[in-house]
Amino acid sequence: MRGSVHRLARAIATLALAGCSSPAVIPAPTPAPMTLAEPSAPENVEVYKAGGFVVGSGGIPFVGLVRYTATEFLDSTAVLITLSVPPRSLSFVRAGDRYAAFYSMRVDMLRGDAIVRSDRSTGEVRVASFAETTRGDEGIIFQRIIRTAPGAYALRVIAQDSLGSGTGSSNAMITVPAMREGSISSIIPVFMAEPRDSRNAALTIVPNPRATARYGRDSVLAFYLESYGATAPDTLIVTARRESSDAVLAADTVVGRRNAPVRAVGASLPVYKLDLGSVRVAVSRPDGTQLESLTGLVNLGVEMPVTTSQELLESLRYFATDADLQRLRAASPAARPALWAALVRRTDPNASTPDNEALLEYARRLRVAERLYGRGTRHGWQTDRGSAVVALGEPDYMTEPQPADSLGSSKVVTWEYRRHRLFLVFTDATGPDSWRFTTYSAGEFRALLALAGPCVGCR
Repeated sequence: MRGSVHRLARAIATLALAGCSSPAVIPAPTPAPMTLAEPSAPENVEVYKAGGFVVGSGGIPFVGLVRYTATEFLDSTAVLITLSVPPRSLSFVRAGDRYAAFYSMRVDMLRGDAIVRSDRSTGEVRVASFAETTRGDEGIIFQRIIRTAPGAYALRVIAQDSLGSGTGSSNAMITVPAMREGSISSIIPVFMAEPRDSRNAALTIVPNPRATARYGRDSVLAFYLESYGATAPDTLIVTARRESSDAVLAADTVVGRRNAPVRAVGASLPVYKLDLGSVRVAVSRPDGTQLESLTGLVNLGVEMPVTTSQELLESLRYFATDADLQRLRAASPAARPALWAALVRRTDPNASTPDNEALLEYARRLRVAERLYGRGTRHGWQTDRGSAVVALGEPDYMTEPQPADSLGSSKVVTWEYRRHRLFLVFTDATGPDSWRFTTYSAGEFRALLALAGPCVGCR
């Protein structure tokens, strides 16, 4: 968690425009096409949409949240718009010993066709290496506070790449609540926050626009919230549950300073208790009355078609060694994220880049296998054809189904991996989803893996 806070704090600091002493701007080298950088949309985009996040479409696929806190006036509310922009969606140029990208953000609040509030700002982000310009995660954070009267508005957000043609936009309906005495703010996902002690104090936070924690990197999913006035609750309970279950995965009871005009508190939920996937985070009074909720997410930082840590272990059968998998299976839930992080570091073929390229390639293969061969509750990597794709990549050549004998009672397909001098034959005797290795091909497949090791061609 501490490392991510420092990295993101530095990213926030880059949002201001560069001063007059900025070095000369030189065009950056054009990167070679990379399949691994696709798709350009953020991972888990459907989860974000279902959770009510602000999701931008177009060339700049931002994701973010709209949150609400009190101002010093009872008839106005502070609307916090916080967005996460993937660096790879912007055009970077060489600026001295770094790479820089420039962008603009327009935020409009409308009633009907009339713009009630509008904010236009520009920003800059600088990164130390060219590899960081291709990141697709939460590298750039934008935040803005707009004060407005409570009520219903249409929110329009437009992001523009200042050096290129990329544009992203989002339209949503929001209802701005009144922050009267006795009320509480929205629950705000954060990487760090300084508690306020009055309604007119500035809100100083590093927000987490995707409400997301990285499994193996972040220890907790952290939140900030406030209550206002003497009649507001002193004690609040923050809980996390699966959308389809009443069982509490994790909880934190927080107590604010009694009788303070603003009682600011921080809550944290351990990532290992949340496991992978989305959760519903709720804020309640001690009597169980729910006051506020939002969707939180724990992910791997790379898009893999798994929803639990147990599924993750099963999907890694062609990426990690048997010894690695045994250590992960034997570990307690609390120790497993650290072991996963150690495995990611150990298998990274290029430690100087921000991503594990071998894991990115393996995750891509998993997605291909899931899309082509996953059926119902059976994952693509659990099928023979999916196993071949995950372990070896796509074949160089494959035949259409052909009769295996003169009776036509079964069919065969052949996959050729010319780079490995390997032919794999699959037979299907009962239906379109039952393609299996022939006995000979299964042996050849296992022999190649025993010789080449896991994830052939990933590293």
